[in-house]
Amino acid sequence: MAEIIQRDGAWAFDGDTVRITPGLHRSVPLFRQTYGEVAVPLAAVSGIVLEPERRGGRLRSRLREGADPLLQATRSSP
Repeated sequence: MAEIIQRDGAWAFDGDTVRITPGLHRSVPLFRQTYGEVAVPLAAVSGIVLEPERRGGRLRSRLREGADPLLQATRSSP
């Protein structure tokens, strides 16, 4: 298992799942702290990107099309 730990939280990769656990630092939004850990199957992930910042960076995940039913239901049609 690979793990990335920082003050905002942790990302753990176990081969089948990405577990994103929020940290307790004051910079972590209250919603993320309240919601808690999120487990995302790797089959639903289209990519994970490191966005560099001045000190460190930010990890962002992108889901495959159709992987999140809530996004599909709330998406506006053109």
